[in-house]
Amino acid sequence: RASEVLKRVWRLFSSRVFMSGTLEPLDEFAEVVGVSSYRKLKGTFPIPKENVLALILEGVTTRGEELPDDMVDRYVDCLKRILQAVNVNTAIFFASYRIMNRILPKLLDKLSASNKYVIIEREEMRGDEAKRALSLLREKKNVALFASISGRFAEGVDLPGETLDGIITVGIPFERLTVRTIVYMEYYKELYGDEKGVYYSYVLPALRKVAQSMGRAIRSPNDRAFIVAADERFSERRNFELLPEFFRKYSKKVDIDEALELLTSFLS
Repeated sequence: RASEVLKRVWRLFSSRVFMSGTLEPLDEFAEVVGVSSYRKLKGTFPIPKENVLALILEGVTTRGEELPDDMVDRYVDCLKRILQAVNVNTAIFFASYRIMNRILPKLLDKLSASNKYVIIEREEMRGDEAKRALSLLREKKNVALFASISGRFAEGVDLPGETLDGIITVGIPFERLTVRTIVYMEYYKELYGDEKGVYYSYVLPALRKVAQSMGRAIRSPNDRAFIVAADERFSERRNFELLPEFFRKYSKKVDIDEALELLTSFLS
């Protein structure tokens, strides 16, 4: 049990400081890491409404163990239309490499005639290759970066200003229900009860990854970017309340046609 192990570690220190943009919800974080009491200091900066276009795209979802062919085609069509409509640097973060590998081949065929500069993150990509990819992203315009939301580009990398003007998150990175995942969930359910156990072990980790990826382009009040959450489940309360505050504040549920109109207006 992580909280019991960590409690013994925390006792060795007179105070502990945890800093991150994705610690919330704090009560849940404190319980999991074994912190019995804490004081919160929240630093925020105002993000003007005109600097963010936050959209939840309806009609698409990565729900289920496998992505059916018709949903692959729907994603390909939506992503093709968005990427053809925006001539700015855009990161497309997929819920997993598996989903990226289902969608990307067809999508690249559709984009072959466009003037997009394409960067693709591979699962086995080396550090020096990733650095070169980031350099290209900073040097070029109209780039489409395709990556996994669990990969190196979705967290720990600052891409402010015109380096990155748009983010599309394709699906929610819930773990597949393998034996390992089920055992992990059952363990947490034993510790915290059924509802909390699933929330702590399954829901929170996935939405924290999404929150981290959405923050890649908005690092200061002066940054300007569009963010498309391409899975209708993002509008469900349990998922929505874990998204970044700036996204929740300005978000709209749209179909693909409405999304294209708003994107064109935002970038004009």
